[in-house]
Amino acid sequence: MSNHVGRPSNDFGIIIGSCLNIARHHTFEIEAEYEPALETCGAIVSNIHLNRTAFEKDL
Repeated sequence: MSNHVGRPSNDFGIIIGSCLNIARHHTFEIEAEYEPALETCGAIVSNIHLNRTAFEKDL
């Protein structure tokens, strides 16, 4: 995440876009890797969301 407080949506967009690109790349290469790539991206986004929620509660 960046240090730009108040602009988290930009960071989320970049992360989600990167995840989709990774997943697409894996689909063309080895179809079996598509699902694990998406699961990994989902876990990353979920963790960031949880951390952000915890951070906002402290404000």
